[in-house]
Amino acid sequence: MTARNGRTPAALPNPTAVTALARRAGRLAADLDAAGQEMAAIGGDTGQVGYRLDAAGAAIRAAIDDLQAAGAALARMRRAAAPGRCGLPWGVCPEHGATLVSTGGQTGCTRCARSWDYHHLCAPCTESVTHLLADAHGGTLRLCTGHAHAARTTVVGGSIRVLA
Repeated sequence: MTARNGRTPAALPNPTAVTALARRAGRLAADLDAAGQEMAAIGGDTGQVGYRLDAAGAAIRAAIDDLQAAGAALARMRRAAAPGRCGLPWGVCPEHGATLVSTGGQTGCTRCARSWDYHHLCAPCTESVTHLLADAHGGTLRLCTGHAHAARTTVVGGSIRVLA
């Protein structure tokens, strides 16, 4: 099955490869920390070198966070592109639909306690298809329960039915 964006799950970059890069970067950061400790042990006028090593280590640790987040996002994209998944390019609360708020990379539903530690509003939907939307012109779209709830309040002249 092809996702709504035209890509199959296998065509997307491998999230494991991205997280492997994060592990390699972690080893590099540890090597930089060790080099900084060696410079500190030497003592004397080594401040500029130690400072640079500390700054490089901090930059690599920030890159590690970004690589881990990218790997997690790729894994979600692969799940969304898998057969039987909704795959719409924005998230909803699986129970309540379009009731999400997002700030600072965190997302929560305004009607229940569900929350996500990423910007769920801009992530492709990984929920299972449960409904069929038929618009007034004969077009159809397979949706999850949350997107079906949202469609009931926004689609004019269409119908939504539960799939068996």
